[in-house]
Amino acid sequence: MKDIRKVRHDLKRDVHNIMSLLKFINKDEEIKDPDLKQMLEMAISKEHLIFDGLNELSKRSEAM
Repeated sequence: MKDIRKVRHDLKRDVHNIMSLLKFINKDEEIKDPDLKQMLEMAISKEHLIFDGLNELSKRSEAM
């Protein structure tokens, strides 16, 4: 069984990389579809909520 700390670290790294890519796309690419632009900005704005959720899940799994 994988160590939960390693899984958490890997998952946070992957999410961080995805968020970095989304920010890059938002800044450097012209997105003409307003719905896509809005979805992208919404995802970026929720970055802290995503990491808070990951932290909460890891705290719960460690408490078990």
